[in-house]
Amino acid sequence: FELILNAYRMVQFPNMDDLYWQDSVYHGNPDLKEESGWGGEITANLFKCVSLCAYTNYYENKIQWAGTMPQNVSSAFYFGLDMLFKKSFLEDRLLIQANAEYLYTALLNKKNPGTYKKKIMWTPDWTGSLTVTYKTDKYALNLNGSYVGKRYTSNANLYFMDPYFLLNASAQMNIQTENFIFTPYLKLSNILNTDYEAVENYPVPGISLTLGLKFGTRSH
Repeated sequence: FELILNAYRMVQFPNMDDLYWQDSVYHGNPDLKEESGWGGEITANLFKCVSLCAYTNYYENKIQWAGTMPQNVSSAFYFGLDMLFKKSFLEDRLLIQANAEYLYTALLNKKNPGTYKKKIMWTPDWTGSLTVTYKTDKYALNLNGSYVGKRYTSNANLYFMDPYFLLNASAQMNIQTENFIFTPYLKLSNILNTDYEAVENYPVPGISLTLGLKFGTRSH
């Protein structure tokens, strides 16, 4: 059992895109101020395979793209729960990893009643993943499922994008000769052919299959 307490001060400066991005629709904001705030977390690690973390952050001048340009949100509050499980079996040939995170956010600018105490846009409430990997010297198999929860499309929280779940799989084989290493591989993405959008108005392709071959030489 391990218990970790952490408190920290945060400062983040706007990046080049935030300041100077320019196209026919979106543009940066050179008047942005740096973000600043405080944060804290408590983490419990159990049995070397389970980690539970609760954290909270408070920001001032939070940088957030709204409309066609980034703006400094007066202040924002974050509270999150992060759960992680990682365990190997069968002499480390089988690895199982699971992660789930809940995130609550609130905008705290009282001068803007339309967004006060509303959630920050594009920030999902729940995310999670489960990965199962089986690996030997000859081959590796991987199955991964991931979930992304509801995301509001504006800080007014009037509309949101639906949650989605993705299932992916991959396999590869290692073929070694005296001088060369061949690694044929296969990737199957979006196995369930989920119809979803990671970004609004930009549909993502459905089920897809990738075949490939990696080639290398062996050192002696």
